[in-house]
Amino acid sequence: MKETKIRIYDKEVIKEIEILKMKKGFNSTNEVINHLIKRGLENTRKENESGESLKDFEKEFKNKMNILTLKIDEIYIQEEINKTLLSNIYNIKLEELDGEKIDRDLVETGAFGHLPEGLEKIERRMLKKRKEIEESGDSI
Repeated sequence: MKETKIRIYDKEVIKEIEILKMKKGFNSTNEVINHLIKRGLENTRKENESGESLKDFEKEFKNKMNILTLKIDEIYIQEEINKTLLSNIYNIKLEELDGEKIDRDLVETGAFGHLPEGLEKIERRMLKKRKEIEESGDSI
């Protein structure tokens, strides 16, 4: 067995060691120091182990956040497609109700894809509200 000698110069540490020796029933200062070193090594090992698991958690969290961000992007894309399709249907129906003949080429080029005025106002109001919430830092 290899032996290592240490010197402790910090008076407060020496005082704490002596208090532990008396309170916890250690037979010697050496026994207290060995006990403290073992506990320190165990805690250090646990910190390293949990640090690794924390890194794994962080990596997994970032991965899930990236996936979530992609899913949210997909939702926004679908929302825009739905809005455009519904606007097309709505505007085409209005033209038909007015007795207008609908030209297929106009439909294909997106001529009827604009949001109806009433819905545009709602969208602007909601976007403004969202921006105010984002700027204030409040949650919804």
